[in-house]
Amino acid sequence: MFSPCRKILTIVGFFSIKSCRSKKMLLGGDNMKRIIALLSLLSLLAVSAHAYEVKNLTQLTNGPLYETEPVFSFDGTKIAYRYFHPPYFWANCDIWTMNTNGSSQTRITTASNGEFNPSFLPDGRITYTKEFGSNDYDIWMVNANGSNPHSFIGGSYRQQSSCWHPDGNKIVYESECQYAGPTEIWTADLNGSNKIKLTDHTTDGYAQSFPIYSRSGSLIAYASPATSSAKYHIWVMNANGSNKQQITLGDKTQWGC
Repeated sequence: MFSPCRKILTIVGFFSIKSCRSKKMLLGGDNMKRIIALLSLLSLLAVSAHAYEVKNLTQLTNGPLYETEPVFSFDGTKIAYRYFHPPYFWANCDIWTMNTNGSSQTRITTASNGEFNPSFLPDGRITYTKEFGSNDYDIWMVNANGSNPHSFIGGSYRQQSSCWHPDGNKIVYESECQYAGPTEIWTADLNGSNKIKLTDHTTDGYAQSFPIYSRSGSLIAYASPATSSAKYHIWVMNANGSNKQQITLGDKTQWGC
């Protein structure tokens, strides 16, 4: 049986071809190639929609406020997340971990200021964003059991939203270039050295945020608006910063790759 998503995609494909015929487009040459490409894409989307159809939805946490920003460990056995403590304040939060079935919920960080944006290294360590005051964030690292928390990447302004390359030797993150200003995408080595700027807010859009590596590590997806008042859209570039391409359109904000 087709899922509702697959039925919709099939109907879209049917009417796309019907529209072509109604306008007397020749089913040959480039037109045929376009139709074949469309059907291939719709087929892929249909398979993806079926493969990722949500089933057996299970609530894993039940804290007093919110638990957000969940990320899987590389081996798929753990989830790290942001845990809010009462009374509610956006920075009144810590990093916690749990097993993928919700068991063994463990507090990893215990500082008084906010700690959020967790990201696993392949070896199980965790990097996260640590807040020190208004618009002053650094990226810290901690062992999987919460021991040895220490500064990893610092700067004059915000350093946040980190993600690790699958081989564990490179981190990508966003860095604010001026106080309360736009952010840019940077990478650094495992020891925090060799920092390289991959995007420039003066030529690549107003700001670039929320970077994430592809599974192969060859690509980086991120969110960026064209101007300070524009909507964010998803972009993709090579891991060295080349070949930047916008892949979403529309008048709605799209971010959080």
